[in-house]
Amino acid sequence: MAVRDVLSRFDITEYCVVPVKSEFVIYPHKLENLSFRHETAIVCLFSYYVNSYPADAVLSRYAACPDYHRIVGGVLSDVCEKLRALYPDFGFSYYTDDSPYSEKDLAASGGLVIRGKNDIALSEKYGQLFFIGEIVTNAPIEHEYRTPPSCCESAPCLRACPTGAISERGFERARCLSYISQKGGREFTDADAALFRRARYAWGCDICLNACPKNRALPDTPLWALHDISPYISTDEIGGLSNREYRQKYRGRVFAGRGKAAMMRNLIHLKEKSKWNF
Repeated sequence: MAVRDVLSRFDITEYCVVPVKSEFVIYPHKLENLSFRHETAIVCLFSYYVNSYPADAVLSRYAACPDYHRIVGGVLSDVCEKLRALYPDFGFSYYTDDSPYSEKDLAASGGLVIRGKNDIALSEKYGQLFFIGEIVTNAPIEHEYRTPPSCCESAPCLRACPTGAISERGFERARCLSYISQKGGREFTDADAALFRRARYAWGCDICLNACPKNRALPDTPLWALHDISPYISTDEIGGLSNREYRQKYRGRVFAGRGKAAMMRNLIHLKEKSKWNF
């Protein structure tokens, strides 16, 4: 049984197998005390696209689904178990976002993705609506490369971004509404508050993603756990909760870790300027 066969059993069709290079390391401390040398990475994409996602959602798509670290991590853990049976004398570990490596760069090195103008990885099959996870190993697995996708020449994301975070000069993270929404604390700086008045979502931002034709007519994710979406949240819903109760209620959602104050701040800013009932 080949690696491809193992991955297909878990509905993983979008992947590449690439050498792990030192240039990909972004968190060296995570490479301390390894039980084996990381020589090869099997980089996998996991779609989170759900066609029935409502147009008036308050949470961006990635924030409305269950915590992908747990779901994708569970899949990769099972894949590792199968691969260890194939290569019993070698090591296998997996990462989902907590990687010592730049996952975008690992995936791009195999042609699996390119960086879009909004700095989000772009795939031929899944557009930009996917999570990245990787399995690292020292097993003698043959490298596999893809033909890279292409970005839109017309750059609709650039025109759609309400804060100018995406421009011909590149991507300016400090102006990105998704980045601003995820900052902790009860209050925005004056600069962040001015930008967030243009926000459409209480957490994350899908404005540029919705504008991109590469993100349309995508297949639904085969991971049924990610279909358990909760696209709405409101001040009425969380106003009476303590921070502990808030974290418990939304445990398993990516925004819960920042605490109630940050979400309440975002909702209040949106409520002051928006037609949506938060």
